[in-house]
Amino acid sequence: MTRVAIRSSSALLALGIVLFIATPAAGVDRSTEDFIDVARSARVDAAAVSDLTATTSIDGIPVDVAAIFNDPETRAGRLDALLAPGGAGHEPRTAALIHPILAEQRFDTTRNVSAATVVRAWTLRLVQGILSALERAIPGGLATLGWVLLVATVAGSGIVAVSLLRRREREVEGATRSDMGAERVRPATLERQAAAAERDGDLEEALRLRFHAALLRLDAHGAIRFHDGLTSGHVLDGVPHRLVPPLVAAHDEVVYGGRAPTLDDLAESRMGWPRVISEVTP
Repeated sequence: MTRVAIRSSSALLALGIVLFIATPAAGVDRSTEDFIDVARSARVDAAAVSDLTATTSIDGIPVDVAAIFNDPETRAGRLDALLAPGGAGHEPRTAALIHPILAEQRFDTTRNVSAATVVRAWTLRLVQGILSALERAIPGGLATLGWVLLVATVAGSGIVAVSLLRRREREVEGATRSDMGAERVRPATLERQAAAAERDGDLEEALRLRFHAALLRLDAHGAIRFHDGLTSGHVLDGVPHRLVPPLVAAHDEVVYGGRAPTLDDLAESRMGWPRVISEVTP
């Protein structure tokens, strides 16, 4: 499952990057009314300045408020200009005027807004728009969407797991075909090599060689057809003898399954295959 872990980690990393871009660090998107209230508080209370400068967008439009109001020497004047009554009627600044005011040259917003702020605010608006559209379009809203994504994730993981299992089965079958498709040698030669491997303590090699020799002898007597595509399943189907299933199972468990061979495995292979060959062939 290594590839699954890598893909999952990559997906989580990508999600983290998107969330970092989409969510301004310690940033706040305020409505124009809320921003005016915070600005009024910052005008008379220094403790409220941090709330003011935490604003990164107003009604979803990016504004580098920190760059405008961070400087104590210019802050008071800029707050006065922002909140001063305007027009002939001397009415207070309204929410509709907030962006035109902050866009004036004296607030220097054009040069102070960073590219990162613009990108984060734009991405935030995009994500919020997508989520709002999905919530309106899907019965049950985001809760339903969350369940759908969870089910899709579980189903996808199951498909990947089955795919990996089938791949492993194909690899084992391919290894069997490769082993069986090696250059033809005389069964007696393989049996001598098996005896030598057993004397040297290489029990797995001895078991493999005796299995190969047995298949060649069965082929020579017409019980099976030895070929590149021959698998253990074909041997079980083609040789109806009660000793064949345990002999084949022991071979596959050791050679392909990684089980440590025993002396009993070798003894059963050494005595069992000749008996099978003698009883299933004319």
